[in-house]
Amino acid sequence: MREAEEIKGSLWRLIGSALLIGVLTGLSMYLLSDQVIAAFQRAGVSAEEASAFITLLAVLIGIFVAGISVIAVLVAALIFWGFFKDIGLKNLLLIFTYFLPIYVLVLLIDFPFLIYFEGLEGRSMTSLGFMAEQIWDQPFFVAFFSQVSLLFIWCFLVQLFAIKVNTTKSTRYIVTVSAIAYVIVMTIIAGISMLGMGQGVVSL
Repeated sequence: MREAEEIKGSLWRLIGSALLIGVLTGLSMYLLSDQVIAAFQRAGVSAEEASAFITLLAVLIGIFVAGISVIAVLVAALIFWGFFKDIGLKNLLLIFTYFLPIYVLVLLIDFPFLIYFEGLEGRSMTSLGFMAEQIWDQPFFVAFFSQVSLLFIWCFLVQLFAIKVNTTKSTRYIVTVSAIAYVIVMTIIAGISMLGMGQGVVSL
């Protein structure tokens, strides 16, 4: 009975948090769409049509982000299952579902700044991205360190503690595997950001 309640609670946490992430993402896009609507109007599109298109796009992006959030939890659990078989896939899924409520809290912290500054260039106010900009001219390092934020640190610590109490592996092993996994993911995301910037430059 207790196990069934834990699974039910985790499902609610996963689905509820993913939906909140989708809503906040879509809402932030909609509230920051004035420049996009103005660009549509300059191209001859009416304000009503532009607004309707942006609203639809914000809803679709919100749904997409909510789905990606769930997939990210599943992928993370599968990856770490390869290193922590003794914990089991189900328990790893339970652990990683806690990442989404943390992400919701960070989004709520960033939301007022996002609206006030009309966008944060895809960074969290709690990240090292703004500091990295002052140290390096290389966009890759800025994109990489932009991911080191309150969300990153919080999730990392929660993960270490949760895995530690559920495995017989040493603390050094847990920290090493987790750190390498995070660095690889951060490098991939930074690389994707660079590709996006490169395509933007080419299109200009």
